[in-house]
Amino acid sequence: MRISFNVLREGSTLTVELQGRVDATNAMEFDKFVKESLQEQDGVLVFDFADLNYISSAGIRVLILVAKNNTRLEGKLGICSPKDSIRDLVEVSGLNTIYQIFPDRQSANAALGS
Repeated sequence: MRISFNVLREGSTLTVELQGRVDATNAMEFDKFVKESLQEQDGVLVFDFADLNYISSAGIRVLILVAKNNTRLEGKLGICSPKDSIRDLVEVSGLNTIYQIFPDRQSANAALGS
């Protein structure tokens, strides 16, 4: 299954919606998309996982590198609307120490300052 992306900008918040699966076959595409979408004025980055069905270790690696390469966003990184299985993976991988996890986009925007 392919992955598709959508970008929404609200003020200084960049929200990246993901649909489908992130795995080894498309992780580089995901990485490239985020790098091309992120702009200097973006002060908050939220990944909306509402329509994400699966993320592999390759996708987790992309999320870690995004945080590592954008230290100006420290404390302003969020993941919203993950399915239970993806939330479990996020917690097991330790991503929840880098990204704040929210039940929905509205909560993420309210907490992170959109």
